[in-house]
Amino acid sequence: MIQALLALREVDEAARLAAQVEQRFAAPQGGYFDSTTGDPHLLVRVRSLGDGAMPSGSSVMAHNLRLLAQHTGNPAYTERLNRLLAASSIVLSQTNLQAVWLLDAAQSPS
Repeated sequence: MIQALLALREVDEAARLAAQVEQRFAAPQGGYFDSTTGDPHLLVRVRSLGDGAMPSGSSVMAHNLRLLAQHTGNPAYTERLNRLLAASSIVLSQTNLQAVWLLDAAQSPS
C-alpha cells in the first residue's frame, strides 16, 4: 500500500510539473519553446526539435505526456502529445535521425 501511495504522489507531482511546463513553455500551435514566456532579453523564442547529445525539451515532454496519459488515463495528456507530434510531423518526416527521442515517443504505445 505504501508503494502505491508513493507512486500516486509521484504521478501527482509529475502532473503538477507538466502543468507548469504547459503554462510557461507551450507553443500555441503545439510543441514547446526552449525558453519561458516574458524574457525581455530574447528577440525570438526558439522551439528546437532536434535531439543532440541531450534530447530536446519537446522530445522529453512528449515522453512525459505519453507516460502521464498511461498512468492517469487522462485524455488531455494524449491530446497534448498528439498536438506536439502533429506540430513536429514535418521535421520528423524530413530529419527523423535528428529527432530520435521524439520519434521514439511517437512510436511508443500510449
